[in-house]
Amino acid sequence: MGPSEIWHYLLLVLIIVPGEEIFWRAYIQDAISEWKNGPAGVMIAACLYAFAHLWSGNLMLVAAAFTAGIAWGALFEWKRSLVLIIISHLVFDIWLLVLMPLNF
Repeated sequence: MGPSEIWHYLLLVLIIVPGEEIFWRAYIQDAISEWKNGPAGVMIAACLYAFAHLWSGNLMLVAAAFTAGIAWGALFEWKRSLVLIIISHLVFDIWLLVLMPLNF
């Protein structure tokens, strides 16, 4: 179930997505890249990102988080732009929650 009220969307845009990306790309992935650089670091960070979604009990969400984690991780590794990753994550979330919501 996605956001249903305007304040849900405001939290998503202003706090949740930027917070996730600051934590997962700028903190976790950067820390991992000091140990394993390049594709290996991106894959490890994507696995951890997917693992954090296990609590949902929704394997589709876990698979989507893993796939998105690879894409955002690789994009961050390539461009080193947190703003780019946040915008990409916001577009992805708006697509899935508003334009083409998936009902499971």
